[in-house]
Amino acid sequence: MTYQAQSDSAHWTKQASVSDSLQVAVSEYTSRYHRLPPPNFDKWFAFAQERNCIVIDNYDQIYDDLLPFWGMDPSFIRQNSIARHSAFTTIMINRGHGNAVHVEPVSADFDDPITDMIRTFAQWLPPMQIIFNPGPEPQVAISYSRLSKLQRLALKSAQSSPETGINSFTPSSGWADALPPSDQQPFTPSPLHLSRWDAYLLQSCPFLSPARRHPYTAPTLCTRCSAPHSVGQFLHNVSLALNPCLQPDLHTLSSFLASPATSPLTGYPSSQLIPIFSGRKIQGYNDILFPTPGSYVSRNATPLPYQKTFGELEDKIFWRGDAPSSGLPTHSWQGIAEQRLVSLAHQGPPGEKIPLLLPLDKDGNKFIYEYVRLEPISAQLQVDAGFSGISSTNFRDSEESSAQNVQFGVFTNLDDPDRERFEKRYLLSMDSNPRGQFVQDMRSNSVAVRAGIFKEWWEERLTPWLHYIPLDIRWQGLHSTLAYFMGLAGTVKGVEVQMKSGFEEGQWVAEEGRKRVESVMREADAEVYLFRLLLEWGRVVDDRREELGFKL
Repeated sequence: MTYQAQSDSAHWTKQASVSDSLQVAVSEYTSRYHRLPPPNFDKWFAFAQERNCIVIDNYDQIYDDLLPFWGMDPSFIRQNSIARHSAFTTIMINRGHGNAVHVEPVSADFDDPITDMIRTFAQWLPPMQIIFNPGPEPQVAISYSRLSKLQRLALKSAQSSPETGINSFTPSSGWADALPPSDQQPFTPSPLHLSRWDAYLLQSCPFLSPARRHPYTAPTLCTRCSAPHSVGQFLHNVSLALNPCLQPDLHTLSSFLASPATSPLTGYPSSQLIPIFSGRKIQGYNDILFPTPGSYVSRNATPLPYQKTFGELEDKIFWRGDAPSSGLPTHSWQGIAEQRLVSLAHQGPPGEKIPLLLPLDKDGNKFIYEYVRLEPISAQLQVDAGFSGISSTNFRDSEESSAQNVQFGVFTNLDDPDRERFEKRYLLSMDSNPRGQFVQDMRSNSVAVRAGIFKEWWEERLTPWLHYIPLDIRWQGLHSTLAYFMGLAGTVKGVEVQMKSGFEEGQWVAEEGRKRVESVMREADAEVYLFRLLLEWGRVVDDRREELGFKL
């Protein structure tokens, strides 16, 4: 799969960077998105070229995020572009005296590099208000029927658009007054006693999707849930793996989806599509993705600490994360992905057997899946995973709690956690980890390993098995993947096994990932993405949006 990934990446980069002139860029845009580009597209193109941006043509994520809003009345969108909760902020872009552009957050205490980024291109934007969600979790999920209706209206609008090519936004005074959240009168929803899966995600799935038609409640591995995106144990199609509607078992695996459904922080009814700009989301949520600090390589990024060469790193996969708020119950093996991983790392439950892809012959030309005991192979395929920030004194001083601490990997706070992390050869990040950790892992000399269903603005720019190693959060392919890269030697089920280490392949993935993140996920690339996003958004909220467009 690693060699196919190289071909896929080259193809994506080629089709994303066709345009070498403004004329070609306009033609490519029209062909891809069936509209003229937004006003000031020429300014955006020059901005992208000045920053040596490779990705010029493929901004499908922006198109998908904004499509439903084309099915809504622009004035309604403008009137609802107000943050009604202190967790969010409203950023205002206005023109003052002498046509000077002002980019200011409503909340005076909001200090985020996003406002400075907008200021670099704000002169080409129309006045607008934007609700930014600086938190790590998406907020907006509407029903599939409602979303489908909006998308149909949007596509119909594109077909009937006159495209007169007016290359200037309409000055609009139709924005609602943006008050600090404390002065708003938020919508007060009724309390929810459901998980996020039941309250929000499930309603966003198509009626005939597996999530709706085939609920899965068993604690055992759901092979049919992972089959569409897998080849045997190995994750093959990440796009499908990011779709919860195809995986009815995710309601117990994802720490986000399994958590209680809190009241929407938006301050609006949960059934209402609100323009919230968020840094991460799950398919089925309707937040608009934007590049947040940590999701790109900053111009002022300093070298990562404790960097060794790939060969000097410990041959382990490493993960640390916060423990679930519910604690560490004895049945954690049947719980969320983080608990399952830590349990596997500490060889539990006792006597656990796992499927492992092993060579059938000495030449290593044929392989077969065998169920083997976890304990004997753990010494070679080392999974260093545990929950950080927990002191053993927080648990009862009893034999039961001591055994639990060993089984689930309770760790005390480390004075310098980066030292332990960046000395490992394979670095795993999950949805529950801090935003930005994956980008750090990509920059390191280690191999970035990713497991989860959240996506960010750069999703399409990275190719799994070339720039990083993807893992299914069910972990059925964890040890077979490690065996491929780390090698395996010894007696398994009475048979002598010799698997050559894929050291060179691992080193290649680490190098390709580092080069990729430094070429398409720079701060400059994030600026270009955000500029394009806000140009598109400026047209969506314009009363004359069907007539607006850039023509040569």
